[in-house]
Amino acid sequence: MKIAVDFGHGTGQDRGASGYLNEEKVIREYGPLVISGLKKLGHTVYNVTPTMAGLTLNQSLAYRVNSSNAAKVDLFLCLHVNAFATDKAQGCEVEYSSASGKVYGDKICGEISKLGFINRGSQSRPNLYVLKYTNAVAVLVEPFFCDTKSDCDKYNATKLANAIIKGITGQDVNKITTDTKAIITAAKYDETIPQEASIFM
Repeated sequence: MKIAVDFGHGTGQDRGASGYLNEEKVIREYGPLVISGLKKLGHTVYNVTPTMAGLTLNQSLAYRVNSSNAAKVDLFLCLHVNAFATDKAQGCEVEYSSASGKVYGDKICGEISKLGFINRGSQSRPNLYVLKYTNAVAVLVEPFFCDTKSDCDKYNATKLANAIIKGITGQDVNKITTDTKAIITAAKYDETIPQEASIFM
């Protein structure tokens, strides 16, 4: 399978949340482990995270979508960490915009919840930019709340990455020992931004 992996936020105006843990930092801890695990299972992986600085929010979102669409992937996996208000919400959820996305979301939530997180389930969010404009089946993973202490105490980058991988593939990456695919560099940044009001992350 061809999979685009997006480490959410992290450039210019597109910033993540902070609480007991910082969203951007956490994503960049567990995200590379997701990529390496998917590679070990034989999948072709495109990292579609922007690498340039100073992008506007729309440019940041458009880069992720356009790179994924250019690569003609089968699945777009957007990695995040949730936030609401200090110690007011907890658990994992996966956001989707299609029936196929819900199937992935249910499975990913099921695996993450085995780590002790409350299963908030799959959430239909068809107006999220990266879900609406990506051609492939797309899901946005919110594994826990970075502003809830009990959630942060459960966080382990390796276990979380393995749970996400198993939710997607049904396979336990710990049983695979050999890399079979290299990460393929995403397509050159396309500045085209679909024009529609009020589409934001």
